Amino acid sequence: MPRLFLAIDFPDPVLDELADLQQPAQAGVRWISPAQMHLTVHFLGDTGLESVKAALTGVRTRAFELNLESVGQFRCADGGTILWTGVRPTAFLKDLHSETARALGATGFCPESRPYSPHLTLARCRRETSRPFLRAWLNRHRDFAGAAFIVDHVTLYSSLLQPAGPVYQPEQAITLYG
Repeated sequence: MPRLFLAIDFPDPVLDELADLQQPAQAGVRWISPAQMHLTVHFLGDTGLESVKAALTGVRTRAFELNLESVGQFRCADGGTILWTGVRPTAFLKDLHSETARALGATGFCPESRPYSPHLTLARCRRETSRPFLRAWLNRHRDFAGAAFIVDHVTLYSSLLQPAGPVYQPEQAITLYG
């Protein structure tokens, strides 16, 4: 069974803005490739592709505007740190999250019990990454506000874990109306 997730893709100008945040190079910091950047709506894990595709054909929600803004960090269980950018809250993104969860319920999917906290991972930092570097990076980008863009579809991806990192394969695009 493939490992699946549902995500929002970013237009090239937004990816360029995000790449600008990924400076400077630093020991212990692995910046995420812009080609792999996405905003996860739901992580489904290892599940049947065809049943998920069929369930998602019933999604009816509208297109909306989205803005990336702010930066932050959180600790991982292994002691490392994730650097991220957040999303300006919008009722339309919450609706998309809820509507897709409802549709996926037909496959036996159970959404996470914690509240949806949309963010985009920019870097994975090892435990030994310099704390002064992390503080300086967060301070330098604390006022980040990306250009607005229209979300007119979401994409179902499969993910194949490779030694060099995951390889994402688009499996189905779900067009949003309006």
